[in-house]
Amino acid sequence: MTTTEQNFTIPGRLSGDGQIGVGDMGEHVNSGISRAVYAFRGRRDLVIKITHDGEPPTQNIIENRIWDHHRSWTIPGPKDWLAPVLWMSDDARELVMARTAPIVRAQIPERLPAFLTDIKAENFGMLKGRVVCHDYGTVILDLPMRLRRWYITRDELGSLPKWAVDRLA
Repeated sequence: MTTTEQNFTIPGRLSGDGQIGVGDMGEHVNSGISRAVYAFRGRRDLVIKITHDGEPPTQNIIENRIWDHHRSWTIPGPKDWLAPVLWMSDDARELVMARTAPIVRAQIPERLPAFLTDIKAENFGMLKGRVVCHDYGTVILDLPMRLRRWYITRDELGSLPKWAVDRLA
């Protein structure tokens, strides 16, 4: 088992092989191209992201890597915009993340970090009173270092590719 957050354990919840068990999955929350998201049974504050059969676990790996890299920053930065990753299985097919409350497009902040490239309301949610991204498995990993500015404004969304703008509705 790959532990991302220090001291995060779910006693009696993980099967002996370090994988999420079927009994841990609650109701189906959402599905994307490569993963399905389920509520974590008995933990209203968590979700489980499971990679579809036959798909590589790329998005889980990216989310885990980004969160692991930024979680200890004490200055404002990327971690303030991201839902925390708490655990990822050894094979990266399962990932446990903090659960967010749904938002609508009007709640997306005026300024967003430019590295968040899949900007649509269903990829964001409310966590502890702030809007965070809970689906950041398709971000551009090295984009912030290449940008002159860290943020993009809602007004600038028109400069995004049409596919990204279309998905905001």
